[in-house]
Amino acid sequence: MADLVRSTVEAMVPDLLMFMRKKVFTKKEIKDILKTRETFEYSFLRRTASKKDYLKAIQYEYQLELQRRDKFKTLKLKKQTRRDYSIIRRIIFIFDRLTDKYKSDVGLWKEYCLFCYKIKANKMFFKAVSNALTINWESLDIWLLAIYYHFEINKDPFKARKTFLKALKTNNKRKDFWLEYFRFELSFLEMIKKRKNVSGIEEEKAAQESKRKDSEESGNMEMFDDGDMEEEKPQSKKSANKDTKDLLNLDFVELEQEGLKSDKTDSLAVVVFESVVDQFPNDGKINSE
Repeated sequence: MADLVRSTVEAMVPDLLMFMRKKVFTKKEIKDILKTRETFEYSFLRRTASKKDYLKAIQYEYQLELQRRDKFKTLKLKKQTRRDYSIIRRIIFIFDRLTDKYKSDVGLWKEYCLFCYKIKANKMFFKAVSNALTINWESLDIWLLAIYYHFEINKDPFKARKTFLKALKTNNKRKDFWLEYFRFELSFLEMIKKRKNVSGIEEEKAAQESKRKDSEESGNMEMFDDGDMEEEKPQSKKSANKDTKDLLNLDFVELEQEGLKSDKTDSLAVVVFESVVDQFPNDGKINSE
């Protein structure tokens, strides 16, 4: 045990010495950091180690990172190297050990994902979510973390919808999943409408100009025949009548393209709600929710 702790602590020295050279931490502060980390490492290896031990260590490292950032601002140190993120890597290392020990604790996974969100670590966030769902694939909260990270942070509602469909395929008997999906589609619909309001005028002008140029070049209006487009429209309408299982296999790329040009996203929200009602016909709470 002692050898393992010693090697772990010794590996921290180069990063801390760099902080000392930059005058971020003093020599005494570095000694205190090493001593505190050594104490935590011993506590992790004890049989009686608990979640509190790990969470205390994470809180200590987080406060240390806040001090480092304040010092960087005070000293006006703008250029940062890989070593400057050593405290962040330390926190992630502790979180990995904690969640590996308590794989089924959804609360811990949420704390891990929240930390990744705070530090804007996009890749680490989705890595944590992916690892969490490997064990906790029935957890709606973890699925929602990934879904709304795509939707609100990355501004990618289509990716968010794709992720939600994955969640539904593995939890298609869960009423809470379907109700959340219906709420999501309403939010999706609102976003599409806002985009149409903002870009509708510009798109209409561009389309009219394009048609005018094509008309002048060809002099033949047959090339504007919408026959092919009309043939594809019933496909979405037909999809709207499919049952819950088929709903998960809809071609949402086509629906997205058509929804940006018309009000078909409204009908999709209705399809989702009707699917929820069909899935849970004896549940009187659905209409109120």
